[in-house]
Amino acid sequence: MRNLTFTLLALLCAALPARGQDRPLKIAMANPFQIYTAIKETKDYNEKLKADAQRLQLEGNQKLKEINDKAQQRDSNYKPDHPLYAKMTDEIDELSVKANVWQEVIKRQQARDQKKHFVDTYKKIEAAVGKIAEQEKIDLVLSTGPRELPTNIDQMTLQELDNVIGSRKIMFANKNIPDLTEKVVAQLDAERANK
Repeated sequence: MRNLTFTLLALLCAALPARGQDRPLKIAMANPFQIYTAIKETKDYNEKLKADAQRLQLEGNQKLKEINDKAQQRDSNYKPDHPLYAKMTDEIDELSVKANVWQEVIKRQQARDQKKHFVDTYKKIEAAVGKIAEQEKIDLVLSTGPRELPTNIDQMTLQELDNVIGSRKIMFANKNIPDLTEKVVAQLDAERANK
C-alpha cells in the first residue's frame, strides 16, 4: 500500500511544475536488481565466491580425511576395550567438533561478506543512478521491479508469489518514461574498468 501511495504521489507531482521550475518534473525508472545482476562487479564477485567455495571444499575434505584416517588408525590398531581406543576416540571427537565449528564460522563469515557486498554494491548503484539523473536533468528516478507477473505460479509458494508482487513498485509506466537501467550498468562497468 505504501509503495502504491508513493508511486501515485510521484506521478501526481510529475504532472505539476516543481517549485522554482518552469517545467514539469522529469521522471525516469531504473531496475536495481537487473543492474546488480548485469554489472561486471557482481559477475566478478560470483566468480570469487565459486573459487572460495572450491577452496573451502578442499579444506573441508582435508579435515574430514584427517578424522577418517584417525578413526581408521584407531580401529585397525586397537580394540574398543583398549585404553588408547578411548583416547583416540576423544581425539576424533575433538577433531569433529573443531571441523564443525570451522564450518559454522566460515558460513557466518560468508553470509556477512555477501551482505556487505550487496549493500556496498547497492550504494554504488544508487550513486550511479544519481549521477546519470543529474547529467540528464531528471528530477525523480523510480525503482522498478519485475514488470511481468510470473506465468507459472504452480511452482511458487504463496510467500514467494507475495514477495514478487510486493516488490513491484510501479503498477503502470508509460513507455515514454526513460529507463536508466542500461546506462547505469554501463556507468558502473566503466568505473570498475578505470580502477
